[in-house]
Amino acid sequence: MQLQNFAFYAKMKKLPGFMVRRAKLFFQFQLDCNKGMDAHEIFRDLPQCLRLELFKDLYANLLAPIPIFSMLTPAQLNAVAERLHSKLYLPGDDIIMEGDVGNALYIMKQGLGEKHLRTFQLIVAPVYEGSSFGEVAFFLAKRHSHGVRAVKCCEVLCLTKADWTSAWSSEVSLNFKVKMAMAVEKEDQLMERVTTALKGNFGVTGQASIKLTSMLGVKKRASLSDKHTIAGRRDSVPNYFEYIREVSRSGARKGPLLSQFAPTPRATIWHPGPPQQPSWMPHSLFRNVWDVIMLAVTTYYVTMVPFRACFVEFPQPAPYWIVIWFAAEYVLDVLSVADFVLRFQVFYVFAKGEMQTLPAVLRRHYRVHGPLISDIVALVPVEIFAIGLFSHTNSWKLVSLCRLNRILRLVHLPRLTHSLEHVLSRRKWFMANRTAFEYMMTFVAPFFIVCHWIACLWFYVSFASRSDGDTPSWLVTMGYLPLNTTMESTDDIPLGFSESTKFTSMNVYLASLYYAVSSLSSQSFGDVFSRNAVETWLTLGIILFSITFYGVLVGMLAEMMQDKLHPRASFEQHMVDVSTFFNYRLLPFDFFIQTSRFSRLQWQNHMGRTEDDFLSVLSTTIREDIAMFVKQNVVKNLRFLLECEEVFVRALVTKLRTEQFIHADVIYQFGDVGRTLYFVDVGSVSLVSATTGVQTRNHNEFFGGVALFEDVGRTVTAIANVECTMFLLYHDDFDKLVDRFPEYFDRCYKQWCVRDEDPIQKMYIPPRRNIIQHNGSTKFH
Repeated sequence: MQLQNFAFYAKMKKLPGFMVRRAKLFFQFQLDCNKGMDAHEIFRDLPQCLRLELFKDLYANLLAPIPIFSMLTPAQLNAVAERLHSKLYLPGDDIIMEGDVGNALYIMKQGLGEKHLRTFQLIVAPVYEGSSFGEVAFFLAKRHSHGVRAVKCCEVLCLTKADWTSAWSSEVSLNFKVKMAMAVEKEDQLMERVTTALKGNFGVTGQASIKLTSMLGVKKRASLSDKHTIAGRRDSVPNYFEYIREVSRSGARKGPLLSQFAPTPRATIWHPGPPQQPSWMPHSLFRNVWDVIMLAVTTYYVTMVPFRACFVEFPQPAPYWIVIWFAAEYVLDVLSVADFVLRFQVFYVFAKGEMQTLPAVLRRHYRVHGPLISDIVALVPVEIFAIGLFSHTNSWKLVSLCRLNRILRLVHLPRLTHSLEHVLSRRKWFMANRTAFEYMMTFVAPFFIVCHWIACLWFYVSFASRSDGDTPSWLVTMGYLPLNTTMESTDDIPLGFSESTKFTSMNVYLASLYYAVSSLSSQSFGDVFSRNAVETWLTLGIILFSITFYGVLVGMLAEMMQDKLHPRASFEQHMVDVSTFFNYRLLPFDFFIQTSRFSRLQWQNHMGRTEDDFLSVLSTTIREDIAMFVKQNVVKNLRFLLECEEVFVRALVTKLRTEQFIHADVIYQFGDVGRTLYFVDVGSVSLVSATTGVQTRNHNEFFGGVALFEDVGRTVTAIANVECTMFLLYHDDFDKLVDRFPEYFDRCYKQWCVRDEDPIQKMYIPPRRNIIQHNGSTKFH
């Protein structure tokens, strides 16, 4: 459900393909790593003693070997372990950004990272599992001198300064601060010497930090011959800044061109390993086609194999169509064997935070997590051993019964149907019919398969257990068989439907299926029921099974409908509550209309959800990248951001809150006290003043900036001219931002401290440079 919600948001915001793919990778890694569960959230109601014991078992053994925690007692280690929070990062994500404030300590629990100087594209040191990093800036109150990024999918334990301080008394905290500072000071000096030596070896000097001008420069457009290369590079970019660099070369875009200074690929100290075969990757074209084929094969096994074993009698000698039928089925067996071999040691799987490609790892993974036993049992040729061990008057019937082990291939159905859904999701028409597809796969298909099996079992037991002189079966009472007819006395059963001959395979199958559906759904009319002891015992077993199975199906259907209809039901209930409140308080009707229009707009655009509802489950880096894309106009057009470091730009953009206003909304009135800065992304706003008249703020303009710096009332009234989307920067968020980056306060003040009565302030847009080709060289003017 989370993936579908994000897919809706991505479509609504038109996110680039690489962001959608990285979000899907994050969900996959989250499922593989912790099933999307947070220990602090799950066990928040536990007593303190149990919480300490829980987190001791989770993290204490990981903390003990770390040098900076060697001076702590076991009880103190447990206190630290209780305050650790798990965060997930994808390959290429910046865990620590160079130049950022050290407000957290990190421990690599799973994965692999590297310390690097992004300014110089220089790798400093690896970060292995069980190692800590960020301690120098954490204990010495410094900015990070180098960055740390994930090489593989990583699970990192994070300890914030607030949690570290709350774990101790003031006296103990001061004592730890002195000891830890002395310990990490030596490491800081060692790292500085290593960094200096590396710079000298590679011939790089200086301390230039990465500015946004490095990424918002102007580059030459790519030629048409480079389009395929550009498309390939776009698919592998790790974040939005890298995406800006690649997109800038294609040039098919309005507005200023965006580029990063270095077109060279990212440096790394890690061996990439053997080249991957694209056909073996999950959801590749070959894998999708193969899964669809195997879905058809598995569907045949779970339906036709039991039908033939129960409802088909083979005459002697066997006609040609019987031989052809079995021959075609053995071709399907060959495909099943090939599928087993491919999944056992060829098809890549995502496990332990990365794509596993080595055959030995694939085999071990399939033994532990795959249906290895079911596949082996399903592929055993039982019919060959049965023919040699048992004598039977009809060998074809014995072979047909012994092939029922192929039904065990049904364990692959959930994964195969997921692949089918993935293939169909690329079609536009499928989005409108996704609910119907899920209903078919979740309720109708399992219900039909089980009813099909019950029908086969009901007929076979009733027919095979009859003997001369037995109590008449339902087959006799309904006119399908004479009283003394048994399986031994029947040589052949016609296959198709027939009005003249009642006892045919399809006729009795339809009657058996009717009984199975009636039993499973408890909607029987009593026209097909047991007539002897064997059938009665079988009916009792079917009823007991049906109670459980049908209850499970109804529960799954209810959960699916809850996921689909709950947002709509909540919205309608909210509208009823609004109407009831307005009627009870006798509020103005115009105000009710305005409120209803806003709620309807929220439902139409976002299905009643906020941006946080869509993105809260994602990692911090992905949320930052999405915020950079959605609010890119602010990034590209604010003058002072062009000389800011990326870490500040990311921090600023993530502080902006998205809010919508409808036509004639009063955003604020004269005299209101509200410390918020507004950036207009879509629409326009009128600022009404008794002294200066009416001014208009349009797309890419801002207003209300004085409120961030002065606690005074509003001097104008702001009214939305049309439906508007704005980005809001609140005073509390701004205070946290300048506390973290005090060097940028003056720049923010000069840019935003503008009175609403003053002439319109447009956000700066870098001028487009003219590119002139002259004698094979490129000049910018």
